[in-house]
Amino acid sequence: MDIRTIVVGVDGSPASDTAIDWGAAEAVRRGVPLEVLHTLAAHSLAAVPAGGAPPLIDDDEHEDVLDAAAARARASFPGISVITRSETRDPASALIDRSTGAELVVVGAHGKGLLARFLLGSVSHRVSSHALCPAVVVHRNVGDPALPVAVGVDGSPGSKAALALAVEEAQLRQVPLLIVHGWQPAPVSGFDALPVSQEVIDAQHYVARKVVDNAVAAARAAAPDLEVRNAVSPTGPVLALDAESAGAQLLVDALGRLHGLNPAPPAQCRVLEIGCGDAANLIPMAWQYPQARIVGFDLAESSIAAGQSVAKALHLQNLDLRVQDMMDYPDSGRFQILPFMETGII
Repeated sequence: MDIRTIVVGVDGSPASDTAIDWGAAEAVRRGVPLEVLHTLAAHSLAAVPAGGAPPLIDDDEHEDVLDAAAARARASFPGISVITRSETRDPASALIDRSTGAELVVVGAHGKGLLARFLLGSVSHRVSSHALCPAVVVHRNVGDPALPVAVGVDGSPGSKAALALAVEEAQLRQVPLLIVHGWQPAPVSGFDALPVSQEVIDAQHYVARKVVDNAVAAARAAAPDLEVRNAVSPTGPVLALDAESAGAQLLVDALGRLHGLNPAPPAQCRVLEIGCGDAANLIPMAWQYPQARIVGFDLAESSIAAGQSVAKALHLQNLDLRVQDMMDYPDSGRFQILPFMETGII
């Protein structure tokens, strides 16, 4: 029978070290081996200079990354079982494949090299979207081990799976569980303004409260001795989770669909981001989906120039970044996907 492991993707960056620290502690907590994975594709890609060709891969340096990661884990946890693995392909595909049968797959939030902010962000997005086990994106070291585990809920099947994982993690850490639900009243100003009565707002709040109460009941049924807290916020799910995650050591969230709608597959669709800044969201998407048509608007010339510089270095022909107001855009065609803020798992 295959042994289940905690799989951590590494590239030698500080964020990678943070992922190793988190993954090693979790492996010890669960009593399973730690598997450290490094890909040659990740190493060479992270070192691509702006406007230049990738350097030759140094196998010795590649082994150094794995050895350093394993040594770091063993220094913190002397009895830990560490497995090292190297592959020659893109890191996201390798991690997704290794997620089959894994307890967890873990990646850092930022990688190594000039382009890592853009390209390795795509790795964390792909892994968290397609992994066959729970995926963890480590953003920071947790200072206080007594902080609660937070989980976002909305009553969906994905939310229920996230709640079950959060209960398990809180029990493993022997800390409280914080259940978070963010709802947002219909807008009363702006382009989407709707006339909203207090009766409607009260009804929305009642539904939000029921979602949380049901989640609290489910958590207490699964773990009667677990301390369960809750937070309900009218700021919407993104801001609610962002606010509560500041006081948590782990944030568990589920990828879901907006109001049950199935989004168009991104591989060949038209994508628009309004206020795209330096295109940190769009560049990984353009790199990953060369057949998609991707457009970004922003009024900040310096931000657009920074994004255009990176796009040029990567030879992204499918990305159009403009200093422009959306109302002045001449193309009247429809866009299937409009990306917004994305949150990490911890």
